[in-house]
Amino acid sequence: MITTIAAYKEAVRLSQQPVADRPDLLGKGFVQELNTEKQALFCNVNRFHLFGEDQFEDSDQTHSQYLSQLALTELDTQLHLHFVVDEILDVKNQVKGEGPFLFCAFHFGGYLHVPTALKLLEYDIVTVTRELAGNDVIVIDDNDPNYENKREIFASENISGLEPDAVFRIYSAFKKGKNILFYFDFFQNEMEDKRNTEAELGQLKLMAPTYVFEIAQRLNIPVIPIFSPRLENHKVGIHFQDPIQVAQTGKAGVDACVQDLFNQFYEQLQSHYYQWQELPFIHQRLTGIVQTNKESPSFLQRLRTTITTIKKSITGSTLVFNKEHFNFYADDGEYYLVDILSYQSAKISAPVFALLKRIKEGPISRQVGSQMLGEHLLQDLIYQSIIKPL
Repeated sequence: MITTIAAYKEAVRLSQQPVADRPDLLGKGFVQELNTEKQALFCNVNRFHLFGEDQFEDSDQTHSQYLSQLALTELDTQLHLHFVVDEILDVKNQVKGEGPFLFCAFHFGGYLHVPTALKLLEYDIVTVTRELAGNDVIVIDDNDPNYENKREIFASENISGLEPDAVFRIYSAFKKGKNILFYFDFFQNEMEDKRNTEAELGQLKLMAPTYVFEIAQRLNIPVIPIFSPRLENHKVGIHFQDPIQVAQTGKAGVDACVQDLFNQFYEQLQSHYYQWQELPFIHQRLTGIVQTNKESPSFLQRLRTTITTIKKSITGSTLVFNKEHFNFYADDGEYYLVDILSYQSAKISAPVFALLKRIKEGPISRQVGSQMLGEHLLQDLIYQSIIKPL
């Protein structure tokens, strides 16, 4: 049990070590998401051009930084923070005036501390999360002097944003004078959903929920963006941005507010992109959007495609790497192939890594590929669509 600031700082320091060097963490409820090789994450959404190329030159560093953020978030969920909250929270530009307010946060940085900060600042809040089972709020029990094994929600109320009655409950909370804390970045894939709008995050186009902003527009409630970056030391910054007033111009006013939030968030991402909890999953959501818009091929079309693929695998004289679906990297003398659509990885041999590295630099002939790897293994890579014949 951590009971001092020094112990907390040491826990933060340890969380920033490579997970591979911390076998004591794995499988013991601390870094549960990383306890199998199959679940190893390779955080590269740059094929959608969300960030600059230079930020992904060292993919291993990006991977390690993201895993450190996961460990810190897990640490937050397991500690009672009464004794450190004054030390770790760095509140800036607190909003002035009387509420109610619509506070908008993202699953970014120390986002679990946002409801804690609002409560400590004596805002009466209702937290709107993706799911009630989610870890979007710090859990604190004020009654147990030992603070062990207690998981009571610190927010006064918690609403699942996906429930059918969410709109009514949010509206009712506002009318009672309560503030809403809305975690904004749970995007929807259903393009036809009338409660969504399309907005840009950098070079991405995403569908974002709008219903809570429509309520704020109707009730003339200011929108307050909150960002919670983890700072260089053990602190978490709680930054209140200037209020956004939703213009009373129907959908156009709501869309402008949503885009303003995205723009401010993108500025944060450019500085701390690996602190976004949604980093691996936004890729999957984008892939889902693409897939839902495609018509399912008929049986004959699938048959023709299969026959064409088999012919190419046998007769294709030039080979290319399937960079739309796969990537690979080296880590401490071992080599991994990564499915960038599902974020699963598998070990590969040094000869396969050498071939993939060569073929990624440019197309190679079938003869060269066979000489480097052998025909049978080369055929396996083709059949699994890791490399493709032209």
